Amino acid sequence: MNKKIIITVAVLLPSFWVAADPVVTAEKEFAYVDTAAGKSSLAEPLVQQISSASKIDEARLLLQEGKAVQAITSLESIERNTDSWELSFLLGTAYLLVGQLDDASNALDYALGLNARVAEIWVQRAAVEQERENAQAALQLLQVALQINPNCAEIYLNAAYAYEHLEKTNAARAAYGQYLKLSAKGKQNGRLRRQVLSRISQIGKE
Repeated sequence: MNKKIIITVAVLLPSFWVAADPVVTAEKEFAYVDTAAGKSSLAEPLVQQISSASKIDEARLLLQEGKAVQAITSLESIERNTDSWELSFLLGTAYLLVGQLDDASNALDYALGLNARVAEIWVQRAAVEQERENAQAALQLLQVALQINPNCAEIYLNAAYAYEHLEKTNAARAAYGQYLKLSAKGKQNGRLRRQVLSRISQIGKE
């Protein structure tokens, strides 16, 4: 029997990292080089780096405001010659929010190829599978995230959704409980926590 989950799949909005200083990053990657015409300037790559960082920050804020379409427009304007997992993570998040699941999975897989040690990317990738109703695949991805960061509350929240989809009510209750424990100090989790408490009381009654 299919159970309707009243809470949508948890999507991690990208507020967990601080973008690197674009000037410092650029200075590490580009140096002045002596040429026949004199010293070449790093102005052009530096400007490109600052512009990309600015657009990434802009997209992060847009996503936090729920403006996924505008975030996609900003991110897709960035040159794809950067090996930035943050860029691909943001783009995958935005695609997920607007329901472009294939684009989301491609962007998030690319982000994992650049940095597979970020638990949040695995959580977001699992959210894509949950939207596809591939609960078992989602749980496998969440297990990887759990090994990286066992204190990430959203891992347990998404796991609870997946367990409900598979009608594993005891596992779902346990995962919801762990989410409540780990999210207790979050200032912006009040509404979601109330929904989870309500959901726990309803499991098995539909």
